[in-house]
Amino acid sequence: MQRDYYEILSVARDCDDAGLKAAFRKLAMQHHPDKNPGCDQSEGRFKEINEAYSILSDAQNARPMTGSATRASRA
Repeated sequence: MQRDYYEILSVARDCDDAGLKAAFRKLAMQHHPDKNPGCDQSEGRFKEINEAYSILSDAQNARPMTGSATRASRA
């Protein structure tokens, strides 16, 4: 089960676009595979961060996520 996208990026649900982008960039830099070569855990976290930002940065997808923001609940 996928975690809450807001929780993944460590942002509040009422976070603005600038705050969302800043949180994404900070986490992406920290967990980027080039900064952590050979670390499967960082690579997985990086993919999770990218997925969360992709969903939340798209205004059409972010709106319905008032409850649990999981892939299963969106299906």
